Amino acid sequence: MLTKSQIDQLFVFCEKHRVLHYDLQVEIVDHLANAIEERMANTPSLDFDTALKQVHDGFGPLGLRNMTAGREQAMEKRYRFMKWQLFKSYFSLPKFAFTCLLLALVVSMPAFFRQDQLSWVLLVFFGLTALWYLRFHWAVYQRYRKQQRLPLLMTHSSYLYFSPALLAFGFQILNGALKYSGYAAEGLQMSMVQYYLCSIVCVFYILFAQIRWEMWHIVHQKAREMYPLAFAK
Repeated sequence: MLTKSQIDQLFVFCEKHRVLHYDLQVEIVDHLANAIEERMANTPSLDFDTALKQVHDGFGPLGLRNMTAGREQAMEKRYRFMKWQLFKSYFSLPKFAFTCLLLALVVSMPAFFRQDQLSWVLLVFFGLTALWYLRFHWAVYQRYRKQQRLPLLMTHSSYLYFSPALLAFGFQILNGALKYSGYAAEGLQMSMVQYYLCSIVCVFYILFAQIRWEMWHIVHQKAREMYPLAFAK
């Protein structure tokens, strides 16, 4: 059985080899500790440092890096599946009611505004969508990020965001709306098809913000249960 001091040495060993996430460190330390204990039990004269070197050499030159890469790939696959499951949940009850409410709001706008005003409606809708997204971003930071004192791979933001292509597409929509609103005086109007397509994308942005919030909540709740030492008391 390794001592607490030796376990601490294994954590330092992980940091020295650029394993910086606490959850990954715990996994590797557990693996190293078991292998070292087995070697020391089979060879009583073997000291801790020598056993550690032998175990590390047994991993190969890229052993720890490959373990880290494998864990990252598994995490990315798991969260991609989680995103898809949460996205589908907004098209089944009870969350489908929220999706229908957003779509009803989009569909009803042309009944209250002229067609040449729809570009301005879209700009306002896009602005409110951006504020909605920023609100969740700030709430995530306040509620989760500030409470976590040790970095965890399972809460790394890269797994919880959506593709930057979505943001780029949003700016294209905004640019198009500005174009139509700027030249409305010259008779250039946004067609109903363009309005509905752009508005639906804004609806999806809101859904993505909701999904991201749910993911943060689920992941951090699980992280707190699995790695309580990583969070401030």
